Formats: sequence, C-alpha cells, structure tokens
Amino acid sequence: MRRDLLILLGLVLLLRLPFIAQPIQGDDVFYLLFANNALADPLHPLQTSFRLQGEVVWGAGHTRPPGVAWTLAPLLGAMGGVREIPLHVAYIGFSLLAVFSVYFLARRFTERPLWAALIFASVPAFVVNGNKLESDVPLLAFIALGGALLVHRRYVLSAAAMAVGAFFGYQIVFLVPVFAHWTWFRDRARATAWLAVFAAPAALVLWQLAERAAAGSAPVEALAAYAQSYDLLMAERKIRSAAALVGHLGFMVSPLLIGVGWLWRGPASMRIASLGGVAAGLSLAGYTFGERALYAVAVGCACAVLGLALRLVAQQREEDEGFLEAWVLLCFAGALALFYAGSARYLLPLAPALAVLAAQRVSSRAWLAAGVGCNLALGLALAGAEYSYAAQYKSFAAELAHDVAGKRIWTNGDWGLRYYLGQLGGEPVLANQQLPGGSVFVTSELSAAIPIGFSGSRQPILTREVATGFIPLRTIGRGSGSGYSSSEFGVLPFGVGGGVIDRLEADELGLPDPTDGYLLMNSPAAAKQLLSGFYEVQSDAWRWMGPSGSAMLAIPESVESFRLDLYVPDNSPARQLRVEAGGRLLLERTLDGPGGHVIEAPIQRPPGDAARIVVRAQPAFFPPGDERELSIVVNSFGFQP
Repeated sequence: MRRDLLILLGLVLLLRLPFIAQPIQGDDVFYLLFANNALADPLHPLQTSFRLQGEVVWGAGHTRPPGVAWTLAPLLGAMGGVREIPLHVAYIGFSLLAVFSVYFLARRFTERPLWAALIFASVPAFVVNGNKLESDVPLLAFIALGGALLVHRRYVLSAAAMAVGAFFGYQIVFLVPVFAHWTWFRDRARATAWLAVFAAPAALVLWQLAERAAAGSAPVEALAAYAQSYDLLMAERKIRSAAALVGHLGFMVSPLLIGVGWLWRGPASMRIASLGGVAAGLSLAGYTFGERALYAVAVGCACAVLGLALRLVAQQREEDEGFLEAWVLLCFAGALALFYAGSARYLLPLAPALAVLAAQRVSSRAWLAAGVGCNLALGLALAGAEYSYAAQYKSFAAELAHDVAGKRIWTNGDWGLRYYLGQLGGEPVLANQQLPGGSVFVTSELSAAIPIGFSGSRQPILTREVATGFIPLRTIGRGSGSGYSSSEFGVLPFGVGGGVIDRLEADELGLPDPTDGYLLMNSPAAAKQLLSGFYEVQSDAWRWMGPSGSAMLAIPESVESFRLDLYVPDNSPARQLRVEAGGRLLLERTLDGPGGHVIEAPIQRPPGDAARIVVRAQPAFFPPGDERELSIVVNSFGFQP
C-alpha cells in the first residue's frame, strides 16, 4: 500500500506542479470576491453584492455554498492578497485527498485499487479543474473521502467529511439515496451509519436557516429567484446542457476502457444502446463530420455506461456493484436536474465510482495502462490550452497598464480578464451605464455584450486576439463547438483545432476630434491632441517622452508613410522603438545608438477619420535628480501624404 500511495503522490505532483503559476481564470474571480468578504464577515461570506453581466446581483444566490470562501480567506489574510503560486500549491491538498480517498474506496471493491485511483486521476475534468480555485475539486475530495469512510464503516468520520463537503456544493445531496441504500442493507442498526447518510443535507439545512435568520432569506431562495428571472431552466437551455453532459460522460474515463469494459464484456443490449447513441451523435446538426464523429463516440460510450447502470439498478440487487452504479446514475441525474450550462466539471462527483467500476470491468493491465495514458494525455493537453488562454488575458492587462494609468477602466469581461483588469482599477460595467469622457472600456467578445452610453469619439487603444497556441484543442471559444466549460458554446466534450478563443479591445471614450495628422511638439494642436506620456514642451521645440506616449491624429485622405523625428540623448538606454495605431503595429525599429533619428515607414491608410497613436521606447530610465521616467526626445510625428 505504501508503494501505491507514493506512486499516486508522485502522479498528483506531476499533474499539478507544472500549473502552479496558472493565472486566475474561470470563476476564480467570484470565489476570491467571496473570500475577501469572508475576511470582513467570516460567518456570511456570500452576503455581498457584485456586478455580473451588466446587473447587480446578490452573492447569496450563487450556485455554491461558501466552502471555498472559508478556505481561501485565511490564505489571503496570511499572504496579504492574491498570490497565484501559493494558492495553487495549497489547492494541491484537495487533489491528493481526492486521489487517496478513491484508492481507499476502491480497496473495498477491487483487488486493483491502484488502477482505480490512476483511472480517477486521469479524468480530464479532474486534471483541468484541479488547477483552478473553484469548488469542484474540493467537493469531489470530500465526496470521495466520505464514501471511502462509509464503506469501511468509519461512520463518524464519514459524517464529518460529508458535512464539510456540503459547503462546497449542493450536489452532495444526490448521494443520500445511494448511501442510504448501502446503510439499509449493511448496517441499518447503527445510528452513526445514518449520521453519515444525512450529515450533508443536515449541514445545508442548518446553514440555510442560519442565513435566513441573519439576512431575512435563505440562499436557496435567492438562487431559485435568479434561476427563474434569468430563465436558467428554460427547455432549450436544459436540453443543450443535457446534450453536453452526455458527451462529457463518455470521456470521464477513456473511451478505450468503456469499449473494453462495458461494450466488449457487457451484454449485447449495451452494444445496441451504444450504437443508438452513436447514431444520435452523428445526426448532430450544425457541426462538421469530424465533430459529429467525436460527439458520436462520446455519446455511444455514455449510453453504454448509463444503460448498464440502469440494468443493474433495476435488478434491485444488494451486491457492491449496484452501489457504484447507483452512485454514477444519481450524480448524473442530479447534474441534469440542477445545472443549466452543461460543464464537464459538473460530473466530477460521479468520477470516483466510475473509476472503480472501470478497474473492476477491465482485466487487462495493458488496456488499463492505455486508457490511463490516453486520458492523461487529453487532460494535460486541455489543461495546457487553458493555461495558455489565462496567460493571454493576464498579459493583455499587463500591456494595457502602460496606457491607462490614472484613467477609469470599465469592462464587460468576465473570468481572468475581469480579475486582472480589476488589479488596474477596472470595474464591471452596468447595462446602459453612461461612462465619463476619458475613461477606458475593455470589451471581450466571449463575454456577454453589455450596452453603454458615452459622449464624444471612441478610439482603440489596444486590440488582441486570444488564440490557441501549439495545442490544437479548445475548452471554450466562439465557434469552437466545445461544451467543456459551458454548453452556451456547444455540446462537444472539447473543441478540436486551433483558432481564436476571444477578441479583446480597449477603447478610450470621449476623446477630442483631432484636426492635425502630423504634430509638431510646439504646435497648438499638440496641446490638444497629445493624450498621455509626453512632458511639457522645452526650448519651444521638443518634448521628453516616458516609456510610451499617445496622441490622437487626424487621418488624411491620402496616406503613404508614417514619420517620427526623435533624438536619443547620450544618457538614455532606449533602443527599441514601436509605434501602434488603434492597437495595431505600424512600425518597429532598433535604434543604432544616441543622436538624432528620423524614422519613416510606408503604411496603408488606417480606417476611419482619426487614430490613436502610441509610441513606445524601451528601456526607459530615471535621470539623477529627476523623478520622471524618460526614454526619448520627440520633435514631431504623424502621417505623411
């Protein structure tokens, strides 16, 4: 057993350590918001308002209880704020607890508990979502721990685990019938056994009553009200969510293992059910043939798993096998009933039972190894893709910081973009909000479009595309067809192929209409059209520039080139020069040393009547006795006909 646990420890560390620097992403931003509120109000972390998709909502209506807030709050307090690496290191504990618990759960049902734990650790949703600060893996850890302790008759400890787990997710209540069935046939006379069965719902009821007494309404009341007002349970959305969840089930354990353990070894009726699922998957409208084939494989595997589970449960047998199958069935049915976005992570509570079943049903070590290897490869690829998306949002905010210092920032963005813009002082915008002149509005195509009002012109500062890197898989994105994160984007288990995930644009609002397309630093137009980064005019001819400077320029009818007249003083280290118009690169040069430089580059006429120009010169420096950060001296710049 010691060797097995060391192997599992090593595997979990290999899965988690490459991603410990992962930027904030997904719903992390909301859990961090609740955690910060828990520092001020420890007993009621969810009793706070926040902005979501253009409206002010109340935290008590969140789909998860406050377990993550209570977990993160002491960490944030100890660290003095958010530190990605320490937080992810701390969360490794939940992954270890989950994997070790599945190992001990499997010891009750199979002679190969190590393989069961390896299958579980390779579940793609576990590999991917264990790198986030969300509630899913903590919930999974306590569900697996509670189940393992129950079947080994450690009832008081099981009750404690299930009670704690209840504060990470309402889904835990779907295990009550499964645990009750087990207890009725195996230890019905033990009161402590029933304590383990009902600990989770009891904890949730007590918490709901306490919140109702403190705030006037229970969290489930607020959640139900939001579900109704946002039409979260409307038929079309639920059907799409169900379609995505069926597809995710087919990849919880590798389709290789399902093919060998369920289809090859199972009854003929399972193969018929699977073929029906394949046919249904191939008929999926609006997807390419390759995407339909992927979905057909997933649905075929899911039908085999669900079909055999229904058959065993219908037989009303008392054997251990029925316990695991019922676990899978009820958690799947609960996800169908409770959720509306069809994310793969919603099925994680059934992963412990499904992994043990796979270890039972597949006798060949070669097939087991192949299945674990394939799922690990898929999970790591998806995790790598998500790391890449999150890093691009963080880098966008870091690049934008140079141009928005001292400005009000608003955004429709969610997830990691929302968090990192928040670090710059950015705020989520409200629907139809009137934004003041000079403020910056950052839009994400992936997030919900939110209408705003403003006066004056709107000019781009920075535009970027968030795209797949070298890993041609997508968990989210317009046009990806992937329902991994949300069925709003599709129903596939994951998207195949590279492409754009999101398009980001930062615009400055309420800018003056420029009159000149070429600016002399001592001209009257310069005083009006220079926006940021330039200091006062000197010798009635030139201006120092900081690391970057921006201006609004009128665009002549005919444009052939862009010209920049500058001087690099002897004490300036600036050598790298970059000029952008509307967030797009105009020219890039490496200067050969100090002295005067006139840079000219042929360009195509930018669209529109005006453009926001950004000149960047690196590295900048602080002259002795001067508090200003400086780079180059600018004499003039602009478009030339």
